[in-house]
Amino acid sequence: MPSPIPVEFGKYQLLERLAVGGMAELYRARFDALAGVSKSVVIKRILPAFAGSEAFVRMFVNEARIAVSLSHGNIAQVFDFGEIDGDYFLAMEYVHGQPLSRVLRRAHALQFPFLPEPIALQIGIGMCRGLQYAHSRVDDHGRSLQIVHRDVSPQNVLLGYAGEVKIVDFGIARARNATDAAMQATGVKGKFPYFSPEQARGEPVDFRTDLYATGVVLYQMLCGRLPHLGKMVQAMQSIIRGQFPAPRSLNPRLSPELEATLLRAMAPAPGDRFASAQEMEHDLADALHALGRRPPPLSDFMSFLFEPELLAEGLEVRLPRALLEQVPEWRKGTRPEEPVEAVPSVTTAAVQAPAPAPTRPWKLVALLGVALLLGTILAAVLGQMPTFEVELLSDPTGASVEVDGMPVPGTTPLRITHLGADQPHRLRLTLPGRPDWTGEITGRSGTTVHLRAELPPPSQVGGDSPAPR
Repeated sequence: MPSPIPVEFGKYQLLERLAVGGMAELYRARFDALAGVSKSVVIKRILPAFAGSEAFVRMFVNEARIAVSLSHGNIAQVFDFGEIDGDYFLAMEYVHGQPLSRVLRRAHALQFPFLPEPIALQIGIGMCRGLQYAHSRVDDHGRSLQIVHRDVSPQNVLLGYAGEVKIVDFGIARARNATDAAMQATGVKGKFPYFSPEQARGEPVDFRTDLYATGVVLYQMLCGRLPHLGKMVQAMQSIIRGQFPAPRSLNPRLSPELEATLLRAMAPAPGDRFASAQEMEHDLADALHALGRRPPPLSDFMSFLFEPELLAEGLEVRLPRALLEQVPEWRKGTRPEEPVEAVPSVTTAAVQAPAPAPTRPWKLVALLGVALLLGTILAAVLGQMPTFEVELLSDPTGASVEVDGMPVPGTTPLRITHLGADQPHRLRLTLPGRPDWTGEITGRSGTTVHLRAELPPPSQVGGDSPAPR
């Protein structure tokens, strides 16, 4: 059962649980200082099921080490991190707004085939500025920290109602100071539709992987769909081959120059991409300037999309006439049939396991999430592709994973996304010196299933397989 809200959490008061997903939960919280001063923050707390994993705690501490060192207007600030009664947490800046993933869905629901070009360019410019700052960070001796986000995606870009563009969740970022053990435990991470080719191949990555992912996000905003579609295996193969529709074939209103910018950002070879996020920002700024008229403020477009939410908060919404006059023009065009990537909500999914073989002992613990009604409703209303995702943890960590007979890059703990909903998927985990683990899993559309697979030591081989619980 979730804790009652509000609840005291050290020096913070948890006011509202915002989401449960990934391997942590998010709360809107308040920090009360002296003299009646209070500050709204977001608390990111590791789920209890993962707090006992030494490898995951190391990964979480690595996130905190990186995040608290970053201070930039286009990166959500992390103020504090630590441990309270066995719960590890981060205290982050509260951004009053929406994630870009939700902005894309709302724009689709309001009959926009693509995000308006000046809006998408402003978002891309803000993303590039935040990434340039992170990529250029140095230590006390002037050596590059070599920070790479590695999970740039619409879920990790927050758009404030006041027009802010904030990158969040450097939780799987690589930095030179990260411990080898922690990074080996995390393996390949990120959301696979935004993987660069080298990331999809499981090769070492640098800042140019973030530029590729930023190009994918821009493509999605400007073309109305992801460049690489299909289930994980098909999409990863498409990414590695570098094959996707040209941007102007989906949105003919884009200029050839802007199309060239997107194609350069998403070049299959890292050496053919931009030399820095700042260089990419300059190209996007040139494209914005080439549109001629003064671009509408991002804040006005956010107010247009989320007017009901703002009015429900008791806030006044005034939409400029200039913005309203452009809306009919922005709604022209035909959106591709393929849906914008769905952001799964977290709910209960069914877990099925085949009859155990006598020499394959295993047991499975399914960690059930909490339903997020809004996400489920949006998925149904907007007719998005029925998929679910799996958060997979093994004991011990570092296991290789196959899904339906195809290898998944990296090792556990892993997030596996875009699995077809309401159909069984065969999972197989292998770890040298341990018996293989096998099982079947199904999930409802728009859900996240949390699984923990225990691979017993070799000494247990030959006994009866314990029943799943």
